[in-house]
Amino acid sequence: MDARRRVLAGISQAGYWVPRALAFEHRIAAAVADPGVIDVAESWWHNLGPELRGLWDSGDRETFDLLTEVSRYAVEPVAHRITTPLLITDPDGEHFWPGASRRLYDALPGPKELLRFSEAEGAHLHCEPMGRALFEQRVFDPRHST
Repeated sequence: MDARRRVLAGISQAGYWVPRALAFEHRIAAAVADPGVIDVAESWWHNLGPELRGLWDSGDRETFDLLTEVSRYAVEPVAHRITTPLLITDPDGEHFWPGASRRLYDALPGPKELLRFSEAEGAHLHCEPMGRALFEQRVFDPRHST
């Protein structure tokens, strides 16, 4: 790896911003998304009750200007452009974007690795809050293929 190039890492919603940046910026040597986020608005949906979801589904977007904007934050339309090696964490119990790490991984054409963190290891939940030492040990291990 070229020592003059940089590694980019993003935690939480930055698991969207890092892959999004990589779709357009190809000078980054490698990157980490913790966790992988393919659609930012997915984390908003579980907080909307049935009445608000009904309004959204009816097409009343003016009531939801912020959600309308956030719903545009999706990586899938540009994932085919990502060629930078990307390490994506996939913790058990991810509650904001469950399953998104795997979906991001599957959408990427370039070098990639999906790094699981389990409850048994104590490194589960969103951003592995109780397992940061294990996170750093595994993510920054130079033996990773990405």
